[in-house]
Amino acid sequence: MYELLKSIIEFQNINGRIYDLSFVLPSTEVPNLLLTFKNKACYRKIAQHYSGSLICLYDDSGNWTTDDYTICWVDANGEPNLPLSVSLKQFLSILPYGTGLLYDVLYLINKQLNKTKLSQYLNEDYSSKIWSEQLLTNKSHYKNHTLFIDFISSNGIELAKDPLTIIKVANNIK
Repeated sequence: MYELLKSIIEFQNINGRIYDLSFVLPSTEVPNLLLTFKNKACYRKIAQHYSGSLICLYDDSGNWTTDDYTICWVDANGEPNLPLSVSLKQFLSILPYGTGLLYDVLYLINKQLNKTKLSQYLNEDYSSKIWSEQLLTNKSHYKNHTLFIDFISSNGIELAKDPLTIIKVANNIK
């Protein structure tokens, strides 16, 4: 995983910010945004959104003994603070759909978390058509969009065909 993160940072240094994110290697230093978290030792920043929100590795044990971790969005405005995927590779497979759409899905999950119809709301609001349209928008909006898809592909990561399911699984939504 760390070699993949190094490759992402190298890609970013050559091709610019990736979908409004600036990637960094994880460190044990606690970002200001996490200082008030009781379980702050369970998070390690790997990217920062231009809004100040963080993309973090998350290890619920805080031991950091495995090679891959859940990827979480920690919002600069307080919420949502939820998982995006259960691994870095899964996160990279959904990233080409854009941080805006990923945030929107997490926002709805956070808002409706204990509602019985959450999965239905997600499926209705974030159909495959929405994801496909966003992918096309990102192609024209981000100059390195196609390069990034080629980059992840060259690292054995396929573009997610069903990004919503990846996010739902990470949040234990059936």
